[in-house]
Amino acid sequence: VIIDPPINNLVVMTVERPANLTISHSLVGTVKNVVANRAAFGLSIQMANSGDGAVTPGIFRLSTGGVPLGIKDPTIDTIFDRSVINFTLTAPDYDTTITFGFVFTQRPVDRNTGQPAMLNDTSFSDTVYVTSLDVRLIVDPVHVGSAMATGGKEKELVVLRLEKGGVSTLSNIAVGRMEVTVEDADGHPVQARDIFVVGNTAFYEGGLRLSSTTAGDSTLKFSFHNLIVSSSATREITLRGLFQDSLPHGLRLKMKAEQVHAVFDTGPIAGELATVVGPGGRAEIFTIPFEVTGGTLASSFVVKDNPFDPDKGAAEFRFLLTDPAGVELKVYTLDGQEVFVREYPGQAAVESGDSFARVVWDGRNNSGDMVRNGVYVVVLTGKKNLEQATIKLAVIR
Repeated sequence: VIIDPPINNLVVMTVERPANLTISHSLVGTVKNVVANRAAFGLSIQMANSGDGAVTPGIFRLSTGGVPLGIKDPTIDTIFDRSVINFTLTAPDYDTTITFGFVFTQRPVDRNTGQPAMLNDTSFSDTVYVTSLDVRLIVDPVHVGSAMATGGKEKELVVLRLEKGGVSTLSNIAVGRMEVTVEDADGHPVQARDIFVVGNTAFYEGGLRLSSTTAGDSTLKFSFHNLIVSSSATREITLRGLFQDSLPHGLRLKMKAEQVHAVFDTGPIAGELATVVGPGGRAEIFTIPFEVTGGTLASSFVVKDNPFDPDKGAAEFRFLLTDPAGVELKVYTLDGQEVFVREYPGQAAVESGDSFARVVWDGRNNSGDMVRNGVYVVVLTGKKNLEQATIKLAVIR
């Protein structure tokens, strides 16, 4: 109560409201309470007074949980009425979690009443996460099936390894969506539904279907539930597709990093978009060309290089294996003289996850000598069904 001197026999009394203190704090230089290693940031502590009464200073203790930030831990200091204290801090060079703890060790006193002032809270705590922010999702095609496609057939298209890169360990990554672009052999977009049976095209892991699939104009769109990539383990997922019965002459499948949608699943930046890169940090994840072949041994039999130079590598033949008993490969001169013969039993030539087989000829005859330059006839015969395919191959050294 303040009593002013009498004026005209009147006494004026002013009644002060008791001190009413509020302690608040704010972090500066953090994003969602996250700060990078070795980065500068700040903590501001303010004591406001919505009353009229004056108060004595308060004494507080501020702890950082043992994390070195460039200030004493704990720090003992004084805060005054209607003042702000700013702490300039530096994050350590390793990933950690900082827990700030503030508590009054001596509360401010209302000078009018001599009693501890009203205070909204005598303590607070807050958490800051220190991370290198060096984290990304690496999508790497580790296996691609044969470069052949047959209408009406299911095929393993690509195996993708999903790995969390960088040094930060604070957050797992959740993959939500992927897209694959479908093009013809010349790189022009084609309708994805005209190429694939969408309901039978999906990503798998260990035989378990992981994705639901829809199709845009020229894209296959895959949605995932609970596809989590952690720091401790990689994931390998396989894209399998069922081709429509009728296909164009050639196809290309493409995926870029921007077609993979992933977010941080745990930790201080959960829900934020994660950076996605392809092999070697590139923007492109894969481009896979496919040669469309028929559904018989004869219509699917192709050679990779024709003519071929044995000094630069073997001739590589691919075909649809229609005889489970295996095949016999023979090479003849144009006048019918046998040069080379070899049998491939059962599934010996079949590529992993594919119904296409691969066999090679290094250009040597049955005696182990290199053949002369010229044109040769290569004959492939099913061992049981006796289905046969023939192709001419030029040898140029």
